[in-house]
Amino acid sequence: MLTHLHSFKEICLLSNQKNMSVRTELVYEGELAPFVEADGFFDAIIRFKNLLGI
Repeated sequence: MLTHLHSFKEICLLSNQKNMSVRTELVYEGELAPFVEADGFFDAIIRFKNLLGI
């Protein structure tokens, strides 16, 4: 959770930059906790094996 908050602060700082767009994506392997998807923080959630086309 601490990493999540740290990243959120960085994204907020970057998003305030003029002419810059920031999109959050999560690439994961294994089980994903239901709250991660329900939270709505990430613009895209991608399974690692789907990223590789397996």
